[in-house]
Amino acid sequence: MTGELVDRTDLLDRIRAALVQGSVLLHGPAGIGKTAVLDALAEEAGSAGSRYSGAVRRRPSPNCRTSP
Repeated sequence: MTGELVDRTDLLDRIRAALVQGSVLLHGPAGIGKTAVLDALAEEAGSAGSRYSGAVRRRPSPNCRTSP
């Protein structure tokens, strides 16, 4: 699936590097490809024989405010 992500090579590299240190939180508006990025990384980890616990996907609470 990683091949289907257009212009995401740099983002995927930065996430991989951050995952070595711990967890990563992807955030942003709907439709920017957060789930596609997570799915690509999970697929990559699985095909490399790595174990992963999976992604937690949550919707923001109604009380969550974005920066003005």
